[in-house]
Amino acid sequence: MNEVQLISIEIDEASRVLSLMPDYLAEMGNYAEVPINAKGEMTYPYLTHYWKEPDRFAIVWVTKDTDGGFALVRRMIDPDTGVLYHTLAEFFVTQPFRRQGLGAMVAAKVLKSFGGQWEVSVLKTNLTAQKFWQPTLTQLCPDLRCNDVGTSFNYELKL
Repeated sequence: MNEVQLISIEIDEASRVLSLMPDYLAEMGNYAEVPINAKGEMTYPYLTHYWKEPDRFAIVWVTKDTDGGFALVRRMIDPDTGVLYHTLAEFFVTQPFRRQGLGAMVAAKVLKSFGGQWEVSVLKTNLTAQKFWQPTLTQLCPDLRCNDVGTSFNYELKL
């Protein structure tokens, strides 16, 4: 199995996430509407927030000296309970690194690096993501909870 390193990306290295984003957005366009800018390009409107807001984290994972994908993480507080939790806003594995077990390994590393309570949402229309996340999260947290919230399944777990 390949060695994987997680790198927290600051504004001066934002291009690392930006270079991966078009492939991610093209793929997501198969499952949901993706915003289009004035130039006709798919966009992720909240990306710059990851370098402006202290409760957002952009992470690139590297293997074999190659950026293999990214994770965008948000720290949240439940307004009803005051409980702190994290959400995995976006997660991407580039094509060359799929079907090698790297995605599951990276997902586990990301979630464990923050620990605590998590929410991971998966679009119902994205069957490939459902097949990936349900077993990956169950292995991390056998008492995983899954809530049907309309267009998505929200997985809740504690690490």
